[in-house]
Amino acid sequence: LLAVGATIDLRPSRFPAGAFAQTPVGNATAILHARADDAFDVLIARSFAQSWLVWLAHAGREFDLVLSETS
Repeated sequence: LLAVGATIDLRPSRFPAGAFAQTPVGNATAILHARADDAFDVLIARSFAQSWLVWLAHAGREFDLVLSETS
């Protein structure tokens, strides 16, 4: 799903575990950290968080992504 909105190549051969990058993802600039070949941390500025979640929900529809609130 991140590859849909990211402007960099997120394949493990180009962005291996441990890699960091700052790049546009959807409608905001994010810092991405590859924790594993298929796991990423995404850091978004608080001021963009709500609109980025809207983008994520919209982009995630084709992947059957369901967002839920956590406490």
